[in-house]
Amino acid sequence: DRRMAPVRPGKLALPSGDVRCGLIATFSSVLAHALEQEQVVHDDRVRAVHEFRKSVRRGRAILSLCRGVLPKQEFKALWRDLRHAALPTSELRDSDVFAAVLSAVSVPEELEPTAEKARTALSANPADIDLVARTLEQGVGLVQTAPQRFAEHLAPELGWPDIEAGLRRSYQRARKRRDKVAKTRKPVHFHDWRKRTKELNYQIELLTHG
Repeated sequence: DRRMAPVRPGKLALPSGDVRCGLIATFSSVLAHALEQEQVVHDDRVRAVHEFRKSVRRGRAILSLCRGVLPKQEFKALWRDLRHAALPTSELRDSDVFAAVLSAVSVPEELEPTAEKARTALSANPADIDLVARTLEQGVGLVQTAPQRFAEHLAPELGWPDIEAGLRRSYQRARKRRDKVAKTRKPVHFHDWRKRTKELNYQIELLTHG
């Protein structure tokens, strides 16, 4: 019986040790959580945007892990759709984080007038809830077919050696980005290293039970 019990988003479910079935169920569960955020955005728009972005990133981490066992064109199409689903939410999230940081930290006295102006502007002009809802609706449109496409195209004879190869690729990418940072110290390279490290962390979490 391959029917799946509910899966905690981000944790790999393994019915009878079936890696392929577990990846499909977990990918579906992670993106289902992203889709749910469209329904709760009016209750807490900040949390909805954050959860949507986090779930889509986890979906992309699973995709990256399976890069070698998906047809090249379908991998690219799925990767593009998930990327474009999350991209428009970046400014929304940046604004929310900036507002939270400004409220939580103390600034030097000479900068306080500027910080207070920023706090006032952010509190007076939060992201329009309709804009946030439309942004998530557009993202949902790109995400909702991804689980079915993933299931249809994932290699039928997938096993733990394929997962090991995927983790190895992610680790190597993260190390290359780290080496780049060590040479350049540029913010753009720190950001890229952070993204690759996050992806690897999500993949390790995926395989960690408990």
